[in-house]
Amino acid sequence: MSTSASLRLANLFHQALERVVGRDAASAVLFDALGEAELPETSWGEMLAFIDGPLRVALGRNVGSHDLDELLDLVRPPMEHAMRRLSEETDEMPTKRVKTISSRPTALVFDDGSGLGRRMMMAFPADRLMIDVVRDVGETRLKHVSFVIVDATTMSASAPVAVAKGCASLPADTLRVVHGVETTYGARLYEAFRATSQDVIAVRKDHGAAPLVELIRARMSAIDA
Repeated sequence: MSTSASLRLANLFHQALERVVGRDAASAVLFDALGEAELPETSWGEMLAFIDGPLRVALGRNVGSHDLDELLDLVRPPMEHAMRRLSEETDEMPTKRVKTISSRPTALVFDDGSGLGRRMMMAFPADRLMIDVVRDVGETRLKHVSFVIVDATTMSASAPVAVAKGCASLPADTLRVVHGVETTYGARLYEAFRATSQDVIAVRKDHGAAPLVELIRARMSAIDA
């Protein structure tokens, strides 16, 4: 399945979750679940395993005491229909979700293409959050950025000082986050931001998805208000 079709599938998954837990919770649950496993794209059997495994666990963590079996029974039928429909389509859609001018929150995510950026694009609808995923400072296109997230678990090939200096020209109210600060690279990156007089929030990957999701949701809510 193409990248564009993968994003469409993720959007349909988000819509299915929205109907049972609400929009904000849907993003948190899907982001959390994607931290455990990729979203299956071609096999309904694998999708069922994802729903009954990582998604069930993420629902329990994020929505608490609801009847998980009842919620999952509401998610399975629309997802089976979505997978069947997408498998029959051959049209391609643009894979980029970034526009240069918009009132919507914008996120600049540094990773190598396999980390947080992809999870965020699949978990947060494009009509609420624009995301630009870059591997190094030279790829940066956004000038008006709501927040920057550096995935320290995938960006270790880039010099911390170069990343920090590349973000120094962004507005002071841009939220800067280092995810995976418990790693050696993450600690160096955090210090590089501080050394360039930039306020930065440290988030530990081993604390799970909740801290990062709450930061994203809080910034989105502040901008929407």
